[in-house]
Amino acid sequence: MRTDVKHLLESGFQTTERHACELVGVAVPSYRYGSKRQGDGPLRDKLVRLALEQPRFGYRRLQVLVERDQGRVNHKRIWRVYREAGLSVKRKRRKRLVRERSKVESVTHRNQERAFDFVSDKTAGGQSIRVLTVVALWPGAASRSGFGPITGRR
Repeated sequence: MRTDVKHLLESGFQTTERHACELVGVAVPSYRYGSKRQGDGPLRDKLVRLALEQPRFGYRRLQVLVERDQGRVNHKRIWRVYREAGLSVKRKRRKRLVRERSKVESVTHRNQERAFDFVSDKTAGGQSIRVLTVVALWPGAASRSGFGPITGRR
């Protein structure tokens, strides 16, 4: 918006600042406003130095350390400078438990390995049925028993 007003004033039109602001829809005080923000250089340097010394401290704990030296500092300003400096809490990585895995031998003969499970259901009359299912895990068992992969034709 400010650039639009500035462009109108510099383009050679014979207009006043007030009229140009009205055309663009900006209040004259807003156009004339100049920021009074102080430089954040010393605060940024202090935060970066403290964050390197204490990498597990967040911005709130760093604020306490800064305030010990510089007096009261707004927490929103600390947060803004903290983020602009690219600082963040360094997270600890969890150590993973390394377990030695035993080598699984493949099944080569019939009746070498089986799996079993109980299956339960109820009949229409309400009677409970429990069945023990046993499955041979030998790869050749399924192809020879007639129970191969399910296909469209049988």
